[in-house]
Amino acid sequence: EDISIKRLKARPVTTQCIECKTTEEALEKALGI
Repeated sequence: EDISIKRLKARPVTTQCIECKTTEEALEKALGI
């Protein structure tokens, strides 16, 4: 799955695997962060 340009500009580096990051972002969204 390709990463969109918009997302790359918002967060250009990562320290987590895709699955971990997806889980973290879902939690942030659920908590309204």
